Amino acid sequence: MMELKEVSVKYQDRIAIKDISLKIGKGEKVVLLGINGSGKTTLLKLLNALIYPSSGEFLYKGKKLKDAIKDIRKESIMLFQNPDVMLFNPTVYDEVAYSLRKKGLKESEVKEKVMYWLKELAIEDLVSLPPYKLSGGQKQRVALASVLAAEPQILLLDEPTAHMDLPSVGRLIEIIQKTEATCVISTHHISLAPELGNRLVVLSPHGRLLYDGAPENFLKDTSLLLEAGFMHTHSGSQWHFHSL
Repeated sequence: MMELKEVSVKYQDRIAIKDISLKIGKGEKVVLLGINGSGKTTLLKLLNALIYPSSGEFLYKGKKLKDAIKDIRKESIMLFQNPDVMLFNPTVYDEVAYSLRKKGLKESEVKEKVMYWLKELAIEDLVSLPPYKLSGGQKQRVALASVLAAEPQILLLDEPTAHMDLPSVGRLIEIIQKTEATCVISTHHISLAPELGNRLVVLSPHGRLLYDGAPENFLKDTSLLLEAGFMHTHSGSQWHFHSL
């Protein structure tokens, strides 16, 4: 479905990701793990065609990026880490209804889908409120509801658990497990990786592909954890996880 071939992205004099080669198939649940600054957001933006490779090649359903941009933007949606950049409608209801109305659905269908997702994320009591009055966690769930209501083929979720309490994280995990959409979910919370997906892609602190495989194998490999920046040595022989 999506393939990167030795892709690098450079911002002025800084390399964000370097020589990434990756294939993501239809329906996969891929967790993108890395410490802050490792290039996770850059990679998600690339997969959503919001930015372009500085070098290398990005193929979508076998098409080169320049020939696939319309398809990518029609079939995939990215949830940004900061929900404020996504919320622009007068009420929570209108926010979640926005993509459905653009599709031309009847208002009765719009209402049914909006209320379904608001209930799924336990925010139905916010339906009439303006998004700007909500807490960070509430905004995150409204933004997530609007993304899910659009029913994209591909969900690109950038740190979706940011601002969320534990019950909300649990609901998100259940939704990801149930959806038929292809999901790429970024996080720097190593403990969440096995819950969010069954394939783990790890970026090094310098934006290189460090690991691609089962989450449990990565979590058992001390050398990989060190190289990824999730562990450090202390007093010679003691190992400590970073607080992330």
